[in-house]
Amino acid sequence: AYYLARSITRPLGALSEATRRFGAGDMTARAAVEGDRSIGEVGRTFNQMAEEITRREIELKALDRLKSEFVSSVSH
Repeated sequence: AYYLARSITRPLGALSEATRRFGAGDMTARAAVEGDRSIGEVGRTFNQMAEEITRREIELKALDRLKSEFVSSVSH
């Protein structure tokens, strides 16, 4: 019973920690993916979501920089 409970709570704790870190602004936080079971699938899905959010943030920063350069050149 202990092994079974630990095999569930340990991956959930790691996933919970990764989500806390990501939510606090650590864009490098990823879940440790273990196994093919439901918890592993949730970890993989979290990591995919985090990658997509990070990619979009980089794109938005690049667009914002281009906008600033455009406004700067037009105002001069």
